[in-house]
This record gives sequence, C-alpha cells and structure tokens, in this order.
Amino acid sequence: MLADLVARLRALPAKKNEVWQGGPVRLPLWTSPDPGAAPIRPWSVWWANAVRTELADDRVESAKREDITLEAALEAMVKFAESFRPKGCRPEAIKTNDAAFAAAVKPVLAAAGVDVQLVDRLPFLDDAIKKATLTEQNDDRAGILSAKGMTLERVRGLADAAAGFFAAAPWRRFDPFDLVSVIAPTDAGTRLFHVLTLSEGRFLVRSVASKAAFAPPDDDERFEPGDQWRLASVSAWDVPIADSELWERERLPLMGDGFRPDLLQERADGRVRGASARDVVFFEGLLRTLADARAEELDQGRFERTVPTADGPRKYVCELPDVLNAPAVDRNLPPVEDALQAFGRTRRARLESIITRDPNHVDALRELALGTPDDKVAAELLRRAVHALEKAMGNPRLKALEKLGNAREDDDGDRLVTLYDDLGQSLDREDPVGAEAAFRRALMLDPADLSLVRHRLIGLLLAGGKHAEAAPILAECRADEAFTLYARALEAFRAHGGDASQAQEAAAAAYAANRDAVNALDGPPGDPIPEFEPDSVEEADWIGARLGPAWLAEKDAMSWLLQIADAVDDADARTDPEGDR
Repeated sequence: MLADLVARLRALPAKKNEVWQGGPVRLPLWTSPDPGAAPIRPWSVWWANAVRTELADDRVESAKREDITLEAALEAMVKFAESFRPKGCRPEAIKTNDAAFAAAVKPVLAAAGVDVQLVDRLPFLDDAIKKATLTEQNDDRAGILSAKGMTLERVRGLADAAAGFFAAAPWRRFDPFDLVSVIAPTDAGTRLFHVLTLSEGRFLVRSVASKAAFAPPDDDERFEPGDQWRLASVSAWDVPIADSELWERERLPLMGDGFRPDLLQERADGRVRGASARDVVFFEGLLRTLADARAEELDQGRFERTVPTADGPRKYVCELPDVLNAPAVDRNLPPVEDALQAFGRTRRARLESIITRDPNHVDALRELALGTPDDKVAAELLRRAVHALEKAMGNPRLKALEKLGNAREDDDGDRLVTLYDDLGQSLDREDPVGAEAAFRRALMLDPADLSLVRHRLIGLLLAGGKHAEAAPILAECRADEAFTLYARALEAFRAHGGDASQAQEAAAAAYAANRDAVNALDGPPGDPIPEFEPDSVEEADWIGARLGPAWLAEKDAMSWLLQIADAVDDADARTDPEGDR
C-alpha cells in the first residue's frame, strides 16, 4: 500500500517552495465514543499549508497515538495533494512535530522527492485545527499559565496543595453548612468560603458573597449573585485544553482518579475569569490551611496556620462565624426546634446532645441524618429512627396502617413513610438492595405516593436490570406523564430494538411530553425535589436524575434516543420553519 501511495504522489507535479505541515495530531477537544463513556482526547491526521487544510477523509480518530498508522497518515497526505486544482501538486517538503512519524515517513517520502523536517511548532496547522474545533471544545478558556506573572512553580504549588487537600479529605470534618471566614492574609480581604463534597468523591471550595446570601448546598451547585470564586476537583476534560496538556507535560500532582484543580471566578454578569498569579498563591495557602484544620479547632470556631506557598510562607487566620456567634439555647423551645435555630456544626452538636440524652429521639436522629454528608452514617441514623418509631407505634398499629394503606393520614405514620423514603435515598448509591426494600416499605404504607417514591424505585430497578420487577410498579404510574413515557420508551427499546415502530413511537411520545429531559438523561445525576409542572425544566431534571442511570446502562439506548429527538426536531422544522412550536 505504501508503494501505491508513493506512486500516486510522484505522479503529481512538484511545486517549488511548497511546504506542508501535518501528520498525526492530538485534537484540542474531548469527545465521547459512546453515550456515558469517558471522554477522550482523540488523535487524528491533518494536513495544511499556508492557505488550506484538510482532515483525513475517513476521520482517523483514536484515543491512542499508536492507532494512527503510517499508511493512514500518508494516505491523508496524498488525498490532500490530489485535491489541489487543476492537476494536484506535490510539496517540496513537509514539517511535522511527531518524531515517530517523521522517522518512519522520511525514507518513504524520499522516493517521491519530498523532504521531511521535524519541528517543535506547526503554526498553520495549529491555527486551522483551533478554528475547526472551536465550536466543539468543552472549554475554550486560556490556560492557567497565560495569566500575567504566572509561573510554573505557582501552578505546581496549587496542584500540590490540591492533591494534599484531596488526600486529607477535610470536608469530612466540615459540616455541610459551615462557612469559613478568612481573616488573614489581609491582602485578599475578608472572604467567606464553603467546603462541600460533590459526587464521586470530588470536592468544591467556593466563595460566598455574604452570610445573608448563603443558601444550603444542593446538587446543581448554584451560586449566589455576585463575583464568586470556585475551586473544584474536576476531570481532565473539564479544564482548558492548555491546562490538561500542562498537567501531562509537567507531570503535575493529580487527585484521586486523575482529578485536577480548576480555579475560576464566576461574575455576576455571567462572565468567567481565570485566576491571577496572586489568586493561585492565595488558594494554595488556603487549601493547605483547610486540609490541616482539626475537628476540635472547628468546634471552637477559630484556627490559624503558617503554611508554605510558591511565594514563601504565609499566615492564614480562619474563623467559623456561626460557631462564634451561635444563638444561645432557648429553653422555651422543644429541643430539636431549638437546635434547628442554630447553623452548621453548632446545630449538629445540639442534635447530638439530644441523642446522647435520648438515643431513640426520632426527630433528632432524622435531622442529624439530613445534615450528614456521609451516606453510610446518614443511613445508620435513619435506621435507628425507623426502629425507634416503629417500636413506639407498636406492631398492632403498624399492621392496621399497612392494611388500610393510609399511613400519611396518621401523624406517626406520615413520619414513618418520610423516614423510609429518606432511608432509601441514603442507600441508593451504596446499597441498592437496601434502598429497594426501603422504597417498597414506604409504598406499602402510602400507596397514594405523594412523594413520588415510585419513580425512585422504578429508576433503581431499571438501572439494576430488574425490568420484570419494575413493570408492575410502572403500570401504577400515570400513563401520560413524561416520567412514565421515558421509562416505557427505554423498555420498548430493550424489548424490541431501536428499529421497531413501537419503540420509535414510544420515544417520540416521551420527547413530545418533555424535550428537555433528553439532555437531562445524558447529564450528571442530581437530586431535584419531586415538585414540578408538566413539560418543565424541573420535571426534566427529575426524569434525568431518576432514569438517567438506567438509560446509560442500556447499550446504545441513549444514542438511539438522541437520534429520535433529532428526527422529531427535523420534522418540526420542515412543518414549522418559523419555529413557532
């Protein structure tokens, strides 16, 4: 094959002083080979001269450089040469920055009279690729090194501090509602910060505009109005391409499963600003300080450290305002109600004090569980609450409520249903069998299911491949609601395949009921509340959270649904070109 390609190239007229740039290149974007699969930085083959570029016709694309063969790269070059009008042309030389390709292709192209030069940069090619892939990039921000005064040592300091912070996992010592006020260093001004965990063991440190503006954390990571800083542990594909390459090239410290720190400021006007050199050093010191904070210091509401940074040692003084300014105990209120007047770790300490005095205090156990970031700890607290309440209610009363199926009309029965729902949610990720049992118990007590426990249970069963068990529960849901339609579309695809008319009709019906749900199914799972209007974004978020794992677990299901959605949109555009839907 190589001989044939060389012969085709030699048959073209040579063009004096014509120099091309190209060969195997790693594209500055992330793509997912399949829905739900981890994104990759693909390698491909491109060729360019000063005015023209062309991507390999067959779009050679792979996560591995070794998959790009000499034949594929050379064939793309020959096609590029033959595309010139009127008779094609052969360059005098080519430039590439791929050493392996240069060594392999040099003797091959010598037979065609084409010189091969190994260089560090390919400006024509880089510019063409950037323009061609700009709309596809996940993040086109400038890299962290582009900031004025930034040095590799400062970036390395932030990466090292973030890795240490991740390893120390200080969020386990912080309450989800704790706010940390940085009193010093004073050059940063007094700032409030919030430390919380995200899914899959990741963390987020964010600034808060004010105590009054602070809202409890939620899974969609909302921010209050104002210019807010956020430093998160993110995957390689969630940082600027330049930063992803920097971490690889300089072998900077990583966190956990390859996470990198991403530091940026989200402004009130919606714009995003990268970090300055000063910001990077400040956050390096802050991460080192927070990582070293001890639980007893947090309980006292103040801690300080002198920590190393890229710019030398710096002293950090931090306070927890809600601990230092906690309201006094109000003896006139019920104990749990009084505890809920406090905030953060003070609230937790008061709830723990109630439980110490009364280990079976149901409401204190539940409130403590709801404020606990560790699902395993929360589940154990909720189990204790369930056991305590069922023991207090007594077996005859429980049996009567089960028989009547109206537990929500009884005060203790209503509390018990809520506890089982909470327990199922805390077990959802780590113990799906336990979660299933808890949800089934809630439905037994409350068949009316005002909290949409059925949806949680159906999503859990489908994601676990328990389709036969999900079917009778799905049959109890409203047939015309979007959740039901998306669940039925998934089951139709699984049972009949994507080419079956009943599967396509089911998918089209689901898409018509809520178009936003398609993107929500393919996005990161959250935990939205079960309160929404039909065909709303809130309903889409609920469907995505409940059914997304099941759709992504079914091979090719998500790509098929996206194709159905595109077909429906195309049909609508033809019948309604003005888009008045």
